Amino acid sequence: FSLELAYLPYNEIFPFIISKLRELFRLQAAWITTYNEETSDLTVQYSSLSKKENSLLVKLLGGQLLNKKFPVTKENYDRIINDIYEIIPTIHELSFGAIPEFIGKPLQKILGIGWFVGLGLLHKNKLIGTMIMSGYKNRPYPNRDEILAFTGIVVNALVRKKAEESLSVSENRYKLILESIPMGMHIYELTDENKLVFIGYNPAANQILGIDHSDFIGKTIEEVFPPLKVTEVPARYKDVIKTGSVWKTEQIDYEDDKINSAFNVVAFKITSNQMAAMFLDITKNKIMQEALIESEEKYRTLFQNSALAIGIRSIDGSDTEFNEAYQRMLGYSLEELKEM
Repeated sequence: FSLELAYLPYNEIFPFIISKLRELFRLQAAWITTYNEETSDLTVQYSSLSKKENSLLVKLLGGQLLNKKFPVTKENYDRIINDIYEIIPTIHELSFGAIPEFIGKPLQKILGIGWFVGLGLLHKNKLIGTMIMSGYKNRPYPNRDEILAFTGIVVNALVRKKAEESLSVSENRYKLILESIPMGMHIYELTDENKLVFIGYNPAANQILGIDHSDFIGKTIEEVFPPLKVTEVPARYKDVIKTGSVWKTEQIDYEDDKINSAFNVVAFKITSNQMAAMFLDITKNKIMQEALIESEEKYRTLFQNSALAIGIRSIDGSDTEFNEAYQRMLGYSLEELKEM
């Protein structure tokens, strides 16, 4: 049981535990709950009840047993913690009073349930859930020592399940962010041979560069982007992984047979041997800046060399400019004109 459980995907753990629980201890039914510390309740995660039995529950309880929540008072919490193997005579007591006697008793009789055993699932002295077993009247209760050994294995599995679920949530969030950001992203891993290997990218990287990155996976940075060999980029990226520092550069000019652009780049460490480089194509901005500088130079040349006397003064008089023709016409130097 332990070996099989260790290799199961986390989404198959609950049904496997319950099926084995019934098989090993010859139970009438079994179900498992998890405890939420924030809301102080137990939630039914899986049940071995048949469709017919579930239909009966729906009629009598007004809802499914699966995902049903049972509030746990401080008194009941302490009771479970202090006595993790407890024989429970009725459904009313089993549900901490949530299911009234007039519903619980006939339900128990119809289902042929003779007894219940509740098992607290504890990890580091904290409640993480319970296992509930029900048996027929003519069947003995599960052996305490055997079932507690079984419970210890289940606890380890549930702790692993919770960790895997948390990791899955974290990975999904990371994936969502990665796919949503407008900046391109390249992810590299530093090998033991001190080589930077391309291991990932986001959709924006394909859009910005106009290429399919899927063929780059597993190749070194020099194989993927050959012109970077003669730049500081590979060394900077390696330094980011080794030191944990962040490297930023306002502009990297890159050109090969498919790409000819300028990029703003920010590189940062994401794991012990991996880093990400986020980049933005600033080619249009660069062209605009160059055009602005060229326009400014043309204006300066025209202003200074014009035969016409030109003077420019801001509205508040704080900024003034006079070309050489203006200075010659009035016979004053630029400094003298600014003081007037």
